[in-house]
Amino acid sequence: MTEKPAYQSPARSYVKAESRRDAVRRMIRPDPLLSPLYVDGETKDGKEGWVNAIRDQSGAVYRLLFYIDKLQVAPEFSDLEMYEVLYGAVTEHQELNYPRALFTTTGAINLMRDGIPGQQFVRAVKRGILQIVPYTLGRDIKTAHLRENGYAYLCIYDRDGQGIRVLNLLDYLMVYDHRAGEEIQVHQEEELVIGDTRFVRPFLLKYAQGTKAEVLDTASVAERTLRSKGAF
Repeated sequence: MTEKPAYQSPARSYVKAESRRDAVRRMIRPDPLLSPLYVDGETKDGKEGWVNAIRDQSGAVYRLLFYIDKLQVAPEFSDLEMYEVLYGAVTEHQELNYPRALFTTTGAINLMRDGIPGQQFVRAVKRGILQIVPYTLGRDIKTAHLRENGYAYLCIYDRDGQGIRVLNLLDYLMVYDHRAGEEIQVHQEEELVIGDTRFVRPFLLKYAQGTKAEVLDTASVAERTLRSKGAF
C-alpha cells in the first residue's frame, strides 16, 4: 500500500505592516489572484471588494479577510444564516460567541494567503455566480461525484494557518471523513489537505443555476480526467 503524503501547512496569513494600507500593499497588491478582488471604494476602506486586511489582536501584524457574506447561500438553504453554515445551529438561549475566524462586524472570514485556487474562481466571484452549500456528508466520497452534482469548490478551515482555503475539486481525487467527523482530508496523489471541522464547518460552492463555468483548455481537462481515474 502506497504511503499517503505528509500534510504540509502553508504559511500563515500574517504580515507585519505599519497600517492597513501598508498591509494591503504588501499582501494583496502584488498577488495576481488577490489584487483583482480588492477594491478601495469611495471611503478607501477596501470593503467594496472581496478581500481586505485587518490588524490582528496579538500585535502589529495583519491578516487577510474574505467577505464571505457577499456570496449567496443556495436557494434550498436560504433559511440558514451565514453563521449557521459555518458553525451549525444555535439554540434559542445560546449566546452567539463567534470564533475569531469570523468577524461579524465586517462579514469577513480569515483567508489563507494562498487560499484562492485560480483565476477561474476569481472571475466567478466577481461575476457573483457562486452559491454556498453546507457540507453535510459524513462519509468518504470521490470529488468526481461532487462535481457530477454541480459542485465546483470545497472550502475548509486550515487549523495551522488559521484561515479558509478554497479547493478546486478538479485538483483533488477524494474527500475523507476522518477522526469521527472532527476533520476532513482532501487528497490527490502528491498532496493531502486537512480541514478542521470543529472550528469552522466545511462548505461547498456551486455555480448558480443558469450560469456556466468558463471552459478549461483541452490540455487541463485531459490531465485532470486522467488523474480522476487513478487508484480510487
